Amino acid sequence: MVAETRSAKRAAAAASTSTTSSSPNSHITCLSSFSSSISTSVTTSGNTRGRKINRENVRSSSPSIPRSSLSKSERSVTVQLSPKFKNSSSIMSSCSSSSSSSISSRSSSTSSTSSNDSISSLNLSSLSLTSTTDCPKSSPPVQSTAVDNPIPWYKSQRGITICLDGYTYQIHGPLKTGIKWKCYLYRDPNKRCPRFIITSANTGTPDAPVYTYIKATAEHNHSPDPIVQKKNIFISKLKDLSSDPSAPPSVGQYNKLIAQMTFTHEEMKHLPTFKSLRTTLWRAHHKNMPTLPKDVLFSISEQFKVTNDEQEFIVIDHIYGKEQKRIILFSGPEQFKLLCISTQLFADGTFVVTPCPFKQTYVVQALHESGIVIPVAWILLNNKKTLTYQLLFKLLQSAAQERKLKFSPKRLMTDFETAVKSTFTILFPKTIHDGCFFHYLKSIIKRLKKYGLWKNYLIDDHVYLLVKKLMSLPMLKPDLMVVGYNLIEKELGENKNLKQCKVQLNRLFVYYYNQWLKPGHIQMVNVYGKEYRTNNFSENHSIKSPAYEKMTQQ
Repeated sequence: MVAETRSAKRAAAAASTSTTSSSPNSHITCLSSFSSSISTSVTTSGNTRGRKINRENVRSSSPSIPRSSLSKSERSVTVQLSPKFKNSSSIMSSCSSSSSSSISSRSSSTSSTSSNDSISSLNLSSLSLTSTTDCPKSSPPVQSTAVDNPIPWYKSQRGITICLDGYTYQIHGPLKTGIKWKCYLYRDPNKRCPRFIITSANTGTPDAPVYTYIKATAEHNHSPDPIVQKKNIFISKLKDLSSDPSAPPSVGQYNKLIAQMTFTHEEMKHLPTFKSLRTTLWRAHHKNMPTLPKDVLFSISEQFKVTNDEQEFIVIDHIYGKEQKRIILFSGPEQFKLLCISTQLFADGTFVVTPCPFKQTYVVQALHESGIVIPVAWILLNNKKTLTYQLLFKLLQSAAQERKLKFSPKRLMTDFETAVKSTFTILFPKTIHDGCFFHYLKSIIKRLKKYGLWKNYLIDDHVYLLVKKLMSLPMLKPDLMVVGYNLIEKELGENKNLKQCKVQLNRLFVYYYNQWLKPGHIQMVNVYGKEYRTNNFSENHSIKSPAYEKMTQQ
């Protein structure tokens, strides 16, 4: 039975060279002339029998599709020939004579079920079989991004970073014709973004680079984040502003840059505060500042000797004490003039911001005729001794005479430092020396803690009221301060609620009498009828001052 079936098939194949069967059950396209160079598979319904012939000159381009997923009319094969056969016209003419064949006989033992397999037609012009199979489409090519050149950029810890359509790119390496940039999430193990772009080489300067977009490769595997990108640009610009040696970081710079970049409400939510950026900004500022010296024998750079408008800024630069000590006074021409002619001066020393090798920064403020207080002098000192203050103010008098001015303040407010008080008593006996009420209260609170009364002051109303009365004595007239003190001291002896801490309170009263009511000290601590009680002029006072508003309008 099998032998007869095979004989019938061979006879039908021989006859198919001249005739084509019209049977609709099964069709196949045959290329007998290229049986040695074509790799294909013939599939029929019922018993499946396939033959595959692989040759080096032919490659299959059809995708791998399961048979079960295709209907009978869709089962076909796409075959693409080797390029060396594409221009063989003689071969194509020989192929056209044998276009198709049909098998019309089957074994009687096989099923008579008809097959509706579709025909895979041969396109002789390109020597390839055209498939009707619905193959999945390949991914579209990467489209070039439309950008506005030059590309925006900012500085980060990894160098120059560019911004494009809400995505951030870091430099990957130079090319022969440009620069290759990678998405900043390329290093993220959870993302590994494959996006790369190519730009031109820098056509600007190292501090202001200019890059032009050329092309891109691959696509991002994440969404853009323009809000974070704009925040990073803001921080970079703020650091550039702070790096200027003549413009230290300030809240004014921070607010001005926000106004210039016009942030939305949503973007403002992601902006860091000035307080959180303060350390970063000061670090950027110090990078362009000279290294702090280790001794007083150092030279000052020319850029720090003049103001922004090229005027003199160092008034006094005096080395003394066997070249171990130094006094430097910074003040501009207009500031120094105001220092000499002002009727009211305010002076105070600070230690936290003082650079090495100095120990104190002494700041002098002057009352302007408009009614506001302006800093006019910054002085670096090696200590806070009486001899140092005396030398300072003598040098100040000499500097004023050289500029045809006279330094002789009518009124001065300072803290209650003994060295400053004795210096003005000797050099400026006619100057009215007032004490700062804030420093007065600070000294009393310090004694409360020293004598163990601070907790009682906070929780015991009787102790609190008694101490408050003692603190308020400078608000009386000078001749009534002693009278008021005696009345409060009498209350201390009569009030039974103060017995538990009477010993500590007695120590406080003895200190107060010896420190604040001694002869010649009452007038300094008393604030009755005085326009200014402290030298701590805050920004709030200046803004609310009508004189300040008038001057800013002018």
